[in-house]
Amino acid sequence: MLAWLKAGQARFPTLSLKYYSVDYRGVHLNRRVERDTCVLEVPLDMIMTTAKAKQCELGLAISNSRAQVHSSHSWLAAMLLQERANPNSKWKPYIDCLPRHYRNMPLFFDQDELDELKGSLTIEMIENRKISMKYEYDAIAKHCPEFAKYRLVYFHFSPFIWSLIFPSLSLSLSLAMCECVCNYIVLMNMY
Repeated sequence: MLAWLKAGQARFPTLSLKYYSVDYRGVHLNRRVERDTCVLEVPLDMIMTTAKAKQCELGLAISNSRAQVHSSHSWLAAMLLQERANPNSKWKPYIDCLPRHYRNMPLFFDQDELDELKGSLTIEMIENRKISMKYEYDAIAKHCPEFAKYRLVYFHFSPFIWSLIFPSLSLSLSLAMCECVCNYIVLMNMY
C-alpha cells in the first residue's frame, strides 16, 4: 500500500508503518516534528468519499433503486465491497491491507466471550447493532438487483458487516463537506 500511495503522490515523510504481528500494526512518527508541520498529504483522488461511493457502479444502482440507505457508511461499504470483488481495482493495494477480521470487537465475539459479558448492557447493545446492520443490508438487497448480483460472491451479510464497520472505525474526516476514508490515516486508529 505504501508504494501505491507514493505512486499516487501522497506524502508522509515523517510517518512509518510498523507491524507488531499479523493482526496488529501501527503508524509512528520517524522523528520529532515541529508545530504546524504537515505529516500526511493525500490527494483527493486517493481518498474514498461518500460522494465517490454514490457515483460508483453499485452506488448508482443503489441510488436508482428504491432502497432507503440509512447510514452514510453503507455507501462506502458498498464501494469497498464492489472494489474488493474487482481484481483489477485501482483500490486493490489499499483493500488488500485492510484487516480481514475484527476479532477484538464485541460485535464479533464468540459465545464464550459473550458469556463473560453476562449481566452487562453490552450484550443488548451488540444485538441491537447486529439488527440495525441486518436491516440496512436487507433494505439494500431487497430493492437493488445489482447488489444482489454481487452478493452471490462477496455481498453476503458477513462481508457487508466487515465493510460497514471499517468506515465506522476510521478517523472521521471532514473534507469538502463529505465523509471519507483516507487510506493511510485509517491505519492510525485501526489497531
